[in-house]
Amino acid sequence: MSEFKFQAHRGDSVSYPENTLMGIRAAKEVYGADCVEIDFGLTKDGYVILMHDSTIDRTTNGTGNFSDYTFTDG
Repeated sequence: MSEFKFQAHRGDSVSYPENTLMGIRAAKEVYGADCVEIDFGLTKDGYVILMHDSTIDRTTNGTGNFSDYTFTDG
């Protein structure tokens, strides 16, 4: 099993919103990341979303637990 030399946490979250496809791609292309650690969870109606925090307070203009929202709420 090989070791990863460079891991990006939530992608390139300095230049792009964390846990986004743009950030994940930039981590590889700009920084040469070998892997990207992402976080995901389920919405109230069972959709998989990428989200590090259990609440949407820090990364959106909403408040509360993302698991209390349906996919179409956002």
